[in-house]
Amino acid sequence: MPEIFDIIIIGGGRAGLTAGIYASRARMKTLILNEGTVGGQLVLTHEIANYPGVESTSGFQLGNIMKKQATAFRCKIKSNIIVTKFDFSSNPKMVEIDGNEQFFGKSVILAPGEKPRMIHVPGETELKGRGVSYCATCDGDFFTGKEIVVVGGGNSALEEAVSLQNMPTRSLSFTSLTTFRLSRMPLKRQRQIPKSAFIWNRRSGISLGMIL
Repeated sequence: MPEIFDIIIIGGGRAGLTAGIYASRARMKTLILNEGTVGGQLVLTHEIANYPGVESTSGFQLGNIMKKQATAFRCKIKSNIIVTKFDFSSNPKMVEIDGNEQFFGKSVILAPGEKPRMIHVPGETELKGRGVSYCATCDGDFFTGKEIVVVGGGNSALEEAVSLQNMPTRSLSFTSLTTFRLSRMPLKRQRQIPKSAFIWNRRSGISLGMIL
């Protein structure tokens, strides 16, 4: 007879770990299956200073604290695995990992997270979390007084640039387009930011090691 969990959680980022903490603390038999390092994108962040109740820490440390909290309530965690098959129509539900190990649960919570869209230029991977950020409102304060480059040509890119207007000494906005794909208000606000500039139709030749 296979071991049956009350809850299987697919994903070990902040959402998955939070679900694991609550479920296991409620004395539910809980299993977290996580592809990669526990903590998700959180562990890639060099410094976190805007998390409620935490003055300053690294994403790796905060992720480890969440992991310890979950395991302290007897939540089981399997990381660095690959989910290869699942059957949510069965009772109990089945999740297979690495093509050879199956787990069964009465309920399954999906918390797979997401990955930021990378632009695949030199320096991006090496500097991720150490100068390369995918959230201006999260990390912009760390770059106060420095040149900041925003890459993109849509509303999100320009809104990120606008949110940085009180922080950088100079803001550059790169786009691979000859015109922006956005509403007028973000563009109007961006153009009002002092010491800001646009670089149009730039798809290749960007080196993040150089501009950061």
